[in-house]
Amino acid sequence: MRRARLGWIALGALLIAGCGTTTPLNFKGKSRPAPTVNVSVYVGPSHVLVSPTTVSAGIATFNVTNQSGSTESVRVVPDHSTPNNTVLAAESDSIGPIPSGGTAQLTLQLSDGGYPYAITSGKISGTLRVTPATKAGNSALLQP
Repeated sequence: MRRARLGWIALGALLIAGCGTTTPLNFKGKSRPAPTVNVSVYVGPSHVLVSPTTVSAGIATFNVTNQSGSTESVRVVPDHSTPNNTVLAAESDSIGPIPSGGTAQLTLQLSDGGYPYAITSGKISGTLRVTPATKAGNSALLQP
């Protein structure tokens, strides 16, 4: 019985060792995209707080919490309307309605332009400045 168990373990080890590739992986000259930036947005009864206030151009995920006491919608738009100042959104540049005490997420591709974005909810707003994009995420910590 003991010999049979050792035989099965040895066979399993050989099968596992056989899995893999004989071709070495080569990623030379191929860079990873810049990591996604997480932006926290707090919607209160009299103000909107945005953290961080400055991000690099690229993909940004807005994590919104509504603590205003009423249902709100949040919109992300450039402060200055010129042809180059656009928000390239996968689906939309607004999210809502968000119930009081609720949370929501919005992921956008923010373009560089050295101008602020307004994060608005009703008549109150916060600002977010976008700087030039980072070149690559090669030295960034890998995230799950």
